[in-house]
Amino acid sequence: MPGVEVIVEWTGGRDHFFTGLKPELGLGYGDFEMAEELTYSVFVAPDGPVTDGLRVPVCQDADGAPYPGSWRLTYRLR
Repeated sequence: MPGVEVIVEWTGGRDHFFTGLKPELGLGYGDFEMAEELTYSVFVAPDGPVTDGLRVPVCQDADGAPYPGSWRLTYRLR
């Protein structure tokens, strides 16, 4: 669903973004770049359920070299 506001909070900060700004990736798609040293909470505005404790995961490529991973959160209407 496009036009949904998503709030991202961390110690000392808060930001937001809207879904649907990259329709070529999906009408409900939205993204936010996380810093590796922070822990985040995410929720759909104004008062959706909170997903806490998100940190940049460390992944490994086929050779075992680490790289920063990502999260994919999916929210469904009830």
